[in-house]
Amino acid sequence: MVWRQITGEEPPTVPPTAVGYTRAGLPRFDWYAEQPALNGAEWLKGLSSVHQLGKEKGEVPQPENALVVPENVVPLRQPRRGFVREGEF
Repeated sequence: MVWRQITGEEPPTVPPTAVGYTRAGLPRFDWYAEQPALNGAEWLKGLSSVHQLGKEKGEVPQPENALVVPENVVPLRQPRRGFVREGEF
């Protein structure tokens, strides 16, 4: 781990995996559903994902990040109008 290389010590905790996070019942925030999709650069269309490259090599990249279906999804509210703007008191 990078933490160990930098500090010479064991990390204080191990980051949770998607499976562990879901099993613990922790909430997922529906952030991306609220955001408009952006068009990517044309040249990015030709790139392969880490998952695709692993499949091509017969490997299982990042097995700790198995696909999960979140159960506890918390929708985000739209911001309220009428906030004080800079210079308005």
